[in-house]
Amino acid sequence: MANKTIQTKTIDGKTATAVMTTSTESTGGRLKIGYSLGNFNPSPKPGVWDSVKDGKFWVDYDEETDGELYEFALGKIVERESLTVTGVIVPPTPD
Repeated sequence: MANKTIQTKTIDGKTATAVMTTSTESTGGRLKIGYSLGNFNPSPKPGVWDSVKDGKFWVDYDEETDGELYEFALGKIVERESLTVTGVIVPPTPD
């Protein structure tokens, strides 16, 4: 999936350092994108997702012209939330 690290964004006093596509639903040329902005919490258990903001929205989507679904969805999330992508998520693993 297209899960990326982002330039730190503050939302309601909490910081998010990653964006994750959580769901997609395609029907009749439309795509419903579910996403989460947050962090992989370093404690108490590394690798546990800590959501700062979750959302869903619909966009027009044509597989032939818009390309791979998850990369397309990520681009729409980045655009909608005014994010700057900095890399690929590498979640920490529990010890």
